[in-house]
Formats: sequence, C-alpha cells, structure tokens
Amino acid sequence: MGQVRVKDKIGALSEGGGTITLQPSILTVGGQQYTTNALNVALPAMAANTRYQIYAVSTVGIISLVISTNENSVGPAGYDAWKLVGSFRANGLTSVAFGAFINIVGIPKSGIIPYLPVFSNLGTVINIQMFYSTFGKLCEVHGKYTMGTGAAAIASMSIPFTLESTTYIPSTTQAGPVMFNNVTSVFCNLLTTAAATVFNYGFTFSGATGGVPINGNSFGAGTIHEPSSNLTPMAELSDTPIEDL
Repeated sequence: MGQVRVKDKIGALSEGGGTITLQPSILTVGGQQYTTNALNVALPAMAANTRYQIYAVSTVGIISLVISTNENSVGPAGYDAWKLVGSFRANGLTSVAFGAFINIVGIPKSGIIPYLPVFSNLGTVINIQMFYSTFGKLCEVHGKYTMGTGAAAIASMSIPFTLESTTYIPSTTQAGPVMFNNVTSVFCNLLTTAAATVFNYGFTFSGATGGVPINGNSFGAGTIHEPSSNLTPMAELSDTPIEDL
C-alpha cells in the first residue's frame, strides 16, 4: 500500500467453473495504489441476460473482488471506494450461468452468449442452439432449431431484450433472413416491430407481403430453421462506456 506511483494496469479476466479470476494487477482503490496477486470471486446467483460489474475493493488494506449489478457511478453496496475492473453478462438459458465478458472502455461489446428463446405457435421446438451478442445499443441473434407442427396463429421467437421504440424502428422492418434446411421452402425474414420482445416471421415472394407476420402452420413440420438477425437496436442497451456510468 502507498501513494499512486505508476499507471494502473488491470490484469486479464477469465472465467471457469463458476469463478472469475483477475490476473496480477496494479490498482488504485480509495486513493491508494496496490499491486495484487491473482484474485478470484465466485459467481453469484444471477438473472438471465443481465449485466454484472466486477469491482476491486479494499478491506483493511486487503484487495478483493466483488460482483454487483450496480453501475460504476454507484459502486458495489457496502463499500466507500472501488475500482471497476470488468463486466460480463449472464447467459439466457434456463440454468443461468456466466455468458461473456464485456469491455468497459469504449462502446460496450460482448462475446457470443447462449440463450433459450420462447417460441410461439411453432409446435414443439427441439435441437435449439441459439446465441446473441451485443455491440453498444445493438444486439445480433443467430443459431438454429427444429420446429414442430405449427399452429394457425402468428409465429414468433423471443429475443433477449426489448426492441427499441418507433424512434429507431419507425415501421415493421426486416431484421434478417431465415434459412430452411429443405428443398421446398421459400425465403423467410425475421421481422422487427417497435417495443416488441419477439421476432415474427414474414415471407418474401410473389403474392406475399414480406412485412406481414405469418402463422406457424405456414412452415413444414420438422423444418430446421437457421435464423440470423442484423444488428438491431434494443431498449435496454447503451453505447455509453461502462467505466463512465
């Protein structure tokens, strides 16, 4: 412990077996600079698709890591001084766990995170392998699944966040393509609608209106879908660097 002498250096972060590890670092906490060995913190019980901050805190001159949903401007509960060293998102699976780290400097960007969509009117959906990643205010979804026997009602697939307002999505627009792994299906789009929490589907071919959501029984049962969205604006996301919040 002592006065600040050199520039802080945050070590590399990793996750494994439910533990976050910060490699040896030089950190200033509460006006004092510390040189640390590798530090570990166990992941808490987490909520799906939620961003968590990793803080270095000092207790009687001992540096440790804590995890909090509080932003850097607020800091972790129960501490007067802290140093933001990282951030991550929980995944969106039924059994919630670590998803991917997010950079704290510049526009927040995540790695690829698995999630489990809720499907409506597509029958019993199996072989689900869906993922998302974020870049600032934008989210991208990709993966595949096999649908069952669809119903005569509008089909949809849930997304990890809420689509933005009409300021960003002024009308129903195409979010990206859907590929079918059979020889009879026509081109299909994912559709965005302001403030929605799902992607609908629309066909694009002669005699069809691409922006009109279609029913689940428009697809063949057992069809393998491989949807892929463009970067789409989401209400819960922000371009603001996490270190500045």
